[in-house]
Amino acid sequence: MNKVKIVMLMFLVSLTMYSTRTYADTSISSFTASIENSESSTGFMKSVKPGDEVKVKVKVNNVSKKEKEFTIYPTDVLSDLRGGWTYPLKETVPSLFGKWIKETPEKVKLKPNESKEFVFTVNVPKDTKPGQYIAAIVSQEFTPAEEATATSGMSTQTNSNTQLPLQVVLNVDIEKSTRKMDIGKLSHTFNNDGLLTVFVPHINKGTILEKPQGILILKAKDGTVLVKETYTMDSVYVNTTGLYDLNVPNILTPGKYDLEYEVKYDEATLRGTYHFQVTTADLMNAMDKADNVGNPYDLGFWAFIKEFWIWIIVVISIIILLMIVIIILLLRRRKKDEKEERVKEVT
Repeated sequence: MNKVKIVMLMFLVSLTMYSTRTYADTSISSFTASIENSESSTGFMKSVKPGDEVKVKVKVNNVSKKEKEFTIYPTDVLSDLRGGWTYPLKETVPSLFGKWIKETPEKVKLKPNESKEFVFTVNVPKDTKPGQYIAAIVSQEFTPAEEATATSGMSTQTNSNTQLPLQVVLNVDIEKSTRKMDIGKLSHTFNNDGLLTVFVPHINKGTILEKPQGILILKAKDGTVLVKETYTMDSVYVNTTGLYDLNVPNILTPGKYDLEYEVKYDEATLRGTYHFQVTTADLMNAMDKADNVGNPYDLGFWAFIKEFWIWIIVVISIIILLMIVIIILLLRRRKKDEKEERVKEVT
């Protein structure tokens, strides 16, 4: 247990000493962005036909008190955990509908209250099937760790990229959209607190975003229901996978488990069962992790006996064997002493 604590401490120290990290931030941007002739403040929507070319005009304004730099670029819209959306950073080359937009990333500097307009060209492929296709135009502001520290007054070792996204939604005969979803291969992992999380992948193989609803039931080998949870995914975008995470509230003891799922979308229902096993090694690892985060897990006396009875028998057997050996040695020593006493009496 102490060894694990030392390793964790070394890991935390290494993170502290690491120079900088970069991540996508959702904090307030120094800019505002809007699309001309759009009914929505967060995006652009238009009905189009295969082969059409669409012009999207974007205006970005620096609302801060300093000259600021940003990069504006087209990208994909990806499904986030439990649905919703996320946007790749500017270095990521679009692989979905973001590649329909012709322009490449452009780095721009704006003075306070200065604005600039951009025109993006969207080419709808001629073989596009009926559906709803969503890309994004993102203004990404990079803030180095030193500047973030100076601005907030709090020390940080983390660079940030504040993203300001505008979605581009193109409808192609949307009433004829294809509705199709699959559930991918489920998986599970043990978190830093020792608790287990099961991930359920929702794969959108249709041509319009989906908001599936599901029921998850976790059962022990004897059929006892441990967890039952209902959920609704926010949005699973076309050609993307949205993960739902089932967080088990208690540490699982060794044994076999079944996670039954029922997922509904449109008028279809997907059902299945995920079988997995928790080993004694998994339990020991989970208990160590729980202890490391200050939440020690008390297995309980009888549960401890139940899970580790083999080791208990081994330890008891070794103790009994040692006691037998010690008794034999003591008896031999006693006989030897008695023999020596008799010899002395004779002489």
